[in-house]
Amino acid sequence: MPLTNYTEWKKREYVISSLHLDLKNPRLFGETKSEAEAIEKLLETEDIDQLARQISQVGYLPVEDLVIAVENGKKIVIEGNRRLAAYKLLTNPLRAPDPSVQKTFKALQTDLGENLPRKVWTVCAPDRTQANIYVYMKHTPETFSKRWSKIQQAVFIQKLVNAGESLEEIKRICRATDGAISESLATLSIYEISPHLDLAKEIKEDLADPKKFPHATVIDKIITVPTAQKTVGFSISPDKGIEVTGGMERFQHFLSIILEDSLSIDEQTGKKKLDTRTVGDLGKLKGYLGKLEDQLPKKKRQTPKEFKALYAKLSNSPPPPKVTTPPQKQLPPKKKAGRKYGNGLFKKKFTCCFPDQRIPSVIKEIHSIRYSEYKNSTALLVRLLLELSLIGSVKEAGDWPKLMKFVNQANPNEIPKLSRMLKFIIDSNAGSSIQLEKRVISVVNQLLGQKEGIFSLTTLNAWVHAEFFPVTDSDIESLCAKLEPVFEKLLSVKK
Repeated sequence: MPLTNYTEWKKREYVISSLHLDLKNPRLFGETKSEAEAIEKLLETEDIDQLARQISQVGYLPVEDLVIAVENGKKIVIEGNRRLAAYKLLTNPLRAPDPSVQKTFKALQTDLGENLPRKVWTVCAPDRTQANIYVYMKHTPETFSKRWSKIQQAVFIQKLVNAGESLEEIKRICRATDGAISESLATLSIYEISPHLDLAKEIKEDLADPKKFPHATVIDKIITVPTAQKTVGFSISPDKGIEVTGGMERFQHFLSIILEDSLSIDEQTGKKKLDTRTVGDLGKLKGYLGKLEDQLPKKKRQTPKEFKALYAKLSNSPPPPKVTTPPQKQLPPKKKAGRKYGNGLFKKKFTCCFPDQRIPSVIKEIHSIRYSEYKNSTALLVRLLLELSLIGSVKEAGDWPKLMKFVNQANPNEIPKLSRMLKFIIDSNAGSSIQLEKRVISVVNQLLGQKEGIFSLTTLNAWVHAEFFPVTDSDIESLCAKLEPVFEKLLSVKK
């Protein structure tokens, strides 16, 4: 079979309104008869609103052209339907299926202002068949691009630091918080130190592979735990990643054991000696760290020269003289047009429409809290707001007796479980009078349907009931972005 010469595909810029979504796109399950139906399906399943928010923050990035093919005189986008749907809704928010989504895209449209994309670059395939070859390669393991690992992301951030970029600029480029950047650099520091520790050969070989390095499981969690930081003898530093505070011997010893245990299998249990279950349970973690303390006088490790040099770099010695860098070119500030409130966790300022004295104070606390510093408090507040919103909206709608019947509960003063209340408001047979848009129903179904991951009831409940369950900035940001349309709807319920 002859190779396709992609260089012969013509590149051209088109007005967004002249391009059509592909109704045969694999993302559209079942028969799709119109572009309006395609947009509705993509909104429900493909996080088009999140993509549009990214576009509103960084503008149009022409890093990858849309791939089109002309069929029956229409320019059909074979590759890039998520982006095209986001562009179409940004240029014309009224194409969204319900008013709440229209409001969201109108706000994003205002944010973009003059940067709102009207045209996009495309490459035209000779026909759908040849375009499909490219599309399949892009969306299967045969693709030429690959998502960065966490270590690779951290390397990128470190290079920005080394280049003299300010923290504010790095936050803008990576769309990350102070805490997320510091934690990423801390993981990178440990990754760079690990090959120079006195470790078994097989452990060193595993650590040399970024895929096997336990950054996504144990290390990412343990570096955020104050008890572990104190025991191992380090703190998170915004510019160094980590800063050794407890002496070279102590730091080397504990870090070596933690890395060994996170990769070694216990012969008796057949499981790793240190895993996320231990790190995620503060009681178990304290017990594990206590055993390490007992081993300290008994086990001496060699200190390679390379590690001594790294230790000197990470110890809390006087900082090196600052290098003056040329002033960075200042970009004109983007207009936010009142989209962000407080700390920016939610893009809208919620107003509670029913009489509840507690909900407004909880909303105010969520908007004002420094969530990168108070992660656990923020997580608890968000879950609390979800429960209070459900209770208040159901009572305001006069549906509390129906809820009691739905959960088969006799005592009306007893509050049902969060999962049962969520099921009640979306179950068409339960008789709830709260009218929910499809987008809100889709979000609630996702929350109920996922058994693990950040956007699941398991995680929400663990934040409240688990003895220790690590919370990150990105966890909170992702959860709030997902729950925003749910809060907006529930808090607007009136009699």
